[in-house]
Amino acid sequence: MKKRFFLVGIFTMFLLCCGFLNAATKKRVTVNTNLNETSWKLTEIRKNGRSSRISENTNVTINFSKNKISGSGGINGYSGSYKINRNSTLSATVTSTLMGGSQELMNLEQDFFDILQSNPIIKYNNDTLTLTNKAGDIWTFKNPNTVNQNNKDSLSLSNLNGTSWKLTQIKKNGWNSYISKNTNVTINFSKNKINGSGGINGYSGNYKINRNSILSATVTSTLMAGSLDLMNLEQDFFDTLQSNPIIKYSKDTLTLTNKAGDIWTFKNPNSVNQEDNDSLSLSNLKTKLLNTSWKLVDASDKNMKKILETNEIRVTLNFSEDRIHGDSGINSYFSNYIITSDNIVVGPIGSTKMAGPDNFMKLERQYLNILQNSKKIKLDNNRLTFMTDDGKTLTFKEM
Repeated sequence: MKKRFFLVGIFTMFLLCCGFLNAATKKRVTVNTNLNETSWKLTEIRKNGRSSRISENTNVTINFSKNKISGSGGINGYSGSYKINRNSTLSATVTSTLMGGSQELMNLEQDFFDILQSNPIIKYNNDTLTLTNKAGDIWTFKNPNTVNQNNKDSLSLSNLNGTSWKLTQIKKNGWNSYISKNTNVTINFSKNKINGSGGINGYSGNYKINRNSILSATVTSTLMAGSLDLMNLEQDFFDTLQSNPIIKYSKDTLTLTNKAGDIWTFKNPNSVNQEDNDSLSLSNLKTKLLNTSWKLVDASDKNMKKILETNEIRVTLNFSEDRIHGDSGINSYFSNYIITSDNIVVGPIGSTKMAGPDNFMKLERQYLNILQNSKKIKLDNNRLTFMTDDGKTLTFKEM
């Protein structure tokens, strides 16, 4: 009899253990599943007990999709695979593009990739996700779909019916891309219908607003062809439009933000003021620089200047509509740029990865760093000068 009770007891404990294991397994799967199709943006870093606020323009993001992870490191896009171990540890392996940027952003990006791949402890709820490494550093990310209802500039999206908008700016990886006044990318809302121009083709379809913050649209378009630049822009627009972007608008401005953090800004064409007209049109300086080529002849840095005077190295700069490119001494480089009045924004800069003599490599790094961080531009007597906020300069002569 005692033996029978003993066996019953063992069997009962076995069932309970199985139940607990099954529950734990389900819980782990739930965490992994719940992360799928979520997106997060970095808002704070806490190191050694101190919190560092992250600028709104800093675009470090994480997107989860099944067992895939992707996003922006601040400069470069990245992608890879991930899994959750023991319902608490993130195991991720990623690869990224190889664009360059400011030293500050590159350091931040490297720190992010390091913690992302350090098997950090991961915690999250509906609005917040944190990664904590072995040193106790805490990286906090927010759900960009959470709309601040106290934002007075944001209007109820039910009022979109009967409104029209024209693309004026695209912001990717924290950098603004200039949109030509002649680029005609538009959105028109009418009841539950959406239509407009993608730049080359007309499009139309249906839309709805989910949770007063997310645009859900499905469109079809005509199939006309155009220049490669316009066709790429149009495809990017259609991709963003149909990616369930976050949508916000005020009386004069509408924005679409996709999961990568890219922001597409549209203006009400009926209320464009003179300042907008100035920013949308080519400046006189930009008109003069289009399709010109320049050679670096002087720099504020003494070591750079000394090397340039030997004529042993050639550094060049070429302007097209929205891009600059040239030789940086050893490698070729390229980037986007924006000129308004005497202000310039350059970047991020990409380049080839050839090696050369140490002194030339150092000059190349200094040149690209100054060019990347230049804020002012001046054309005077066939000399073109770039200047940073801390007074570093590059001077070119037209070729």
